[in-house]
Formats: sequence, C-alpha cells, structure tokens
Amino acid sequence: MSLVQIAYASSASTPFAKEDLISLLTKSRIKNQSGGITGLLLYKSGNFLQILEGESRIIKETLERIEADPRHRGFLTIFKRNIEEREFPDWSMAFRNLNDPETDKIPGFNEFLNLSFDPEDLQTDSSHVERLIGTFASNIR
Repeated sequence: MSLVQIAYASSASTPFAKEDLISLLTKSRIKNQSGGITGLLLYKSGNFLQILEGESRIIKETLERIEADPRHRGFLTIFKRNIEEREFPDWSMAFRNLNDPETDKIPGFNEFLNLSFDPEDLQTDSSHVERLIGTFASNIR
C-alpha cells in the first residue's frame, strides 16, 4: 500500500461555533477511522490547516469531498508527498482557546493550538510539517 501525506489550508465560509467544531471532530473521526486516514486538523479564527495521511486513492476522494464542501472556501494544497510511515498515527483536531474545560474530554481533541511557540525553535526543527503547523498556530489570529 502506498501512503501519502497531504496538507491543505482553507477558510470557513462562516465561522464555526464550538458546537460545530465538536460535531465536525466527532463525524470526522468516525469517517477517517473507517477509511484508514490519520492526521491532524487545526482550526483557528475561521481558518483550517489539515494534514491527512493514508492510501492515495482514499486521500484523493477525501480531498475532493472536502473541496466540494460549501463550509470551505479558498482551498489551497500546500504539499503532497509519499511517506514511508505516518507522522500522525491517530487523527485529532485542535481548536484555539475555546475556554471550555469539557472540550479536552472529547475523544480526538488536541491542545496543540493552545500551546505557545518559540519562533527560534521552529527555525531549527527539521520537520517541515512541524514548522508548517507552528507557523499556522503562531500567525493565524
């Protein structure tokens, strides 16, 4: 099986409320698990950054579905590459500062965007994916 990893960015057509994000997280985890898709979805201030990993055909079908989803606009593929192994063995989603202690109890929720990032650390990190995620987390307001 040939694994690929793809990253894309898009903007929400309409900002997502907390309930919308939780619903998206729940439904996406189920759908991605059944398709063997792993990765990470970040949402901050109306913007998405997603990294998907999986079998090439399934990732292609998933991206076509996402691009056609009216909740997205400005879809931009950042990179696509073949990989030997997954960098994100599970699928999770990070929201920015929902200020709700119950949110972190939701399966698949990731605190990533609520961490602070040191720009110097991002420059010395050898992982393109980690730099991309760090840049997104630091610069999207």
